[in-house]
Amino acid sequence: MLQFLLALCVGAESSPNILLIFADDLGLHDLGCTGSTRIETPHLDALAEESMQFTRAYSSACVCAPSRACLLTGKSLATSPIRDNGELPKMEGRFAGQRAMPEGTPTLATKLQQAGYATGAFGKWGLGGVGEPQGHPKYFGFDRFYGYLCQYHAHNLFPRYLDAHEEMVMLPGNDRSLLGDTWGPDAICEDALGWLDAVPEDQPWFMYVPTIVPHLALQAPPDLISYYNDKGWDDPAYEGGRGYLPHPTPRAAYAAMVTGMDRNIGRLFAAIKARGEWDNTIVIFTSDNGATFELGGFDPEFFGSNRGLRGHKVQLYEGGLRVPMIVRAPGVSQEGSSEDTVVVGYDLHDTILDLVDLPGTGE
Repeated sequence: MLQFLLALCVGAESSPNILLIFADDLGLHDLGCTGSTRIETPHLDALAEESMQFTRAYSSACVCAPSRACLLTGKSLATSPIRDNGELPKMEGRFAGQRAMPEGTPTLATKLQQAGYATGAFGKWGLGGVGEPQGHPKYFGFDRFYGYLCQYHAHNLFPRYLDAHEEMVMLPGNDRSLLGDTWGPDAICEDALGWLDAVPEDQPWFMYVPTIVPHLALQAPPDLISYYNDKGWDDPAYEGGRGYLPHPTPRAAYAAMVTGMDRNIGRLFAAIKARGEWDNTIVIFTSDNGATFELGGFDPEFFGSNRGLRGHKVQLYEGGLRVPMIVRAPGVSQEGSSEDTVVVGYDLHDTILDLVDLPGTGE
């Protein structure tokens, strides 16, 4: 990937900021800019118009935790410290999380933090932190974390609590029902915006946003569900099963989740622009793996999420590994461009470090 991106930051007056957005189970064709005719993603579509899209991008793994570990360490799955989801037993009153990366594992955030960057992670961690507290993001280079330490906890988008760095913050009005008063991704976005507002304007920053959307369960903001209900789709009710709640309009809910993700991404973009930093900020959007299978009410055939690809999440086929990838950075020579060179999620680690003149893994 380096040969196509080395020129992107030429001319930047100071160390560029970095916004790295990592969607969860997003299919290759689930965005307007990647071919969806049903789901509206205006902010990501606008980003694509001023960016390079990598049309043959692959995730590092076909499931959540190892894909995140590869992204943050720059290692392939063959040498990654995490190679599966590694769930830990549930603890009293909260979710325990997943196996942690070994203590002292260097990450992209560690290296940027050491170079003077403010570093924040907002979303789903999935690499330890509760049952294995040495896996908390603070030990891997992040000044601030807000979201879900445990990826199993992130199966509920109206959670009773979220993890605010070292505190458990309760969300009133959420009781693990289909709907609640606070959509988890909205609360996470609010914290990210507050963190960004507190970063001194003369300090570069790295914001890692491993959003929990559109991973199941099908839970979305009511206004967006209503918007898609008005489309008049044939939308048979989902009766529930395998731990997932029933949903009266599952297709509308899935589309609303992706549009809700896009809406919060638009809020982040607006905040960066308000700080006058848009032209000195690298923005990267991709996904941890391909779209999931028919589970929890999700209908990949209706949306064409993995259209033309074999397989789905958890399978080492194109449908489990092909993902969207959008890259925008200062100095890009051609807006709305595309590149069909094969790239992989773990490539981003060294590419980002190279763009900010820091050494990578050398692997």
